[in-house]
Amino acid sequence: MQSTRTAAHVATVEPLSKEELHPSSLKFSEPPTVPTIDFGSFNSVTGDGAKHVADQIVKAALDTGFFYLSNHGVPQKDIDDMFELVTKRFFAKGSAHNAKYPYNPEINSGYLGIATERLNPNSDEQEYKEAVNIPKLNGRTARKEDFAPELVNNWELLTRFHRSAHDCLLRVLRAFGMGLKIPESAGGLDYFTSCHRYEESSADILRILWYPAIPADRNTKWTRAAAHSDYGSLTLLFQDSTGGLEALLRSGNHEPKWIPLPPRPGTIVVNTGDLMEFWTEGLVKSTAHRVVFPDGPAAHQDRYTIAYFGQPEDSTPLTTIPSEIVKGKVIQDARIGNGEALFRGPTSMSQERAMTALEHLRMRLSEIH
Repeated sequence: MQSTRTAAHVATVEPLSKEELHPSSLKFSEPPTVPTIDFGSFNSVTGDGAKHVADQIVKAALDTGFFYLSNHGVPQKDIDDMFELVTKRFFAKGSAHNAKYPYNPEINSGYLGIATERLNPNSDEQEYKEAVNIPKLNGRTARKEDFAPELVNNWELLTRFHRSAHDCLLRVLRAFGMGLKIPESAGGLDYFTSCHRYEESSADILRILWYPAIPADRNTKWTRAAAHSDYGSLTLLFQDSTGGLEALLRSGNHEPKWIPLPPRPGTIVVNTGDLMEFWTEGLVKSTAHRVVFPDGPAAHQDRYTIAYFGQPEDSTPLTTIPSEIVKGKVIQDARIGNGEALFRGPTSMSQERAMTALEHLRMRLSEIH
């Protein structure tokens, strides 16, 4: 993907209004709400129904970087079976058993025990959670011998769920292609999907998480997951009925606040990651979020979640997407002298070439492990 931002192109694009760039910025006196979007109308990518869904998704990505998705297409039976596997078979075996299949940082795969990960390198909080990362099951990375028998014995379910989650990811990415008005000549609806192919090498991860109940000897430094943003394109989150997820959302020019994102039956939570923010020059938000110990009876309950972290193919260059909407933002920032608002994106090398998706991920993972 090559950047098409040149002086000739810039001169022909009218800047977006403040309302178009940040549709919520002048409307919310209270903290913005995170919408539930019915994805069923996007089954056909033609017609007003699909366009309406795509516009809703892009608006949510601009406003908050988070939205709930109903009728997402991942079979409910597979979701239920996955949670049964997670709660009754895998984590039930205990940390000593699962630690025999440890995390491999070279491929971002395997088991991570309590307090072995620090999502916020600038915080001294300790994360009270266990997790296992499962790369794409396409024959390139994941090997059965690297995982506990409880997972290997359910490989068919894992493979089916991995694929279903990825299919959902692709459909949402197509909606972004439509909503961001990427021209057909540059890839159109398939601009993002063309660099998120399941059979190709990429760092997509299915992550299974267990947040144990508050320990009796809990100290003030324990948290479930410290404040962080996700590194990739999109994240799909499947939650149980226990809350705790919070996002740092802003209402207009007011100070941002931590807003709970409780489970909503029949939905998954979708959030946009750092690469989507970079691709869109900061137009789409990669919002900080965390998992806290809930108050009341829920504080004494375990929490289980399953997350699918979508990543572009390893060799994908991180260059600005060819969207007129994004170009409008770049012009707007330049004309009002808003240099700080322009998201510069990850860089640790000469600008002679763009950083690739894999280089960016390795840089970020080195900060937390």
